[in-house]
Amino acid sequence: MEKSEWRRISREIRGVLMTVWDPIRVKGVPEAQDEYDQYVGHVFTLLTQHKSDDLILDYLTKVVNDNMRLGPADKQEMLPTMQALRAIRLSESE
Repeated sequence: MEKSEWRRISREIRGVLMTVWDPIRVKGVPEAQDEYDQYVGHVFTLLTQHKSDDLILDYLTKVVNDNMRLGPADKQEMLPTMQALRAIRLSESE
C-alpha cells in the first residue's frame, strides 16, 4: 500500500472515530481532535486485514470498557460506527 493511501485511510478512520464513535463526546472540541489517534492504527489493521465486524466491534467495546472505563459499552450502539468504517474505501480499485 502506498503511503498516500495509508494516510488517506488513517485520516478517514480518525474522522469516523471522532464524529461517529466519539464515546467521550469531544468532536466539537478543537483541542481534542487527536483524542482517538491511539486507536486508529489498530482499527486500520483490522479493516485492511478484512477482519469481521464482530472483531472490530469487540475491539471498540474493549477500548470503551477497559481503556476509557466508560462501560458497559453496547455493541449495538456502535453499529453506525461499524457502518461508517466499512464505507471507507480500502484500495484504489474499490
